[in-house]
Amino acid sequence: TVPTVTTLASGQGNLLAIAVDGNDVYWTDDGTGNVMSTSLGGGSPQTLATGQTQPQGIVVDATSVYFATFGIDLSNMGTVMRVSPK
Repeated sequence: TVPTVTTLASGQGNLLAIAVDGNDVYWTDDGTGNVMSTSLGGGSPQTLATGQTQPQGIVVDATSVYFATFGIDLSNMGTVMRVSPK
């Protein structure tokens, strides 16, 4: 059987990490500073957070989305962030 490759979201920037739950896929975009999601069936991406400093890894649980931001220098240290509800 040949696997099917399906585009869920296009036109995104510099994607670094993705996470999946039973309904949606989530990702961080280092280029725009956004944290995004869309349905596992695809569709219009939803913005969960904007203006983040190089959002990196991402995980989800039943109610929230967690991600880390990159520390640029001593005045802008990295952080662990939560978006709730997701």
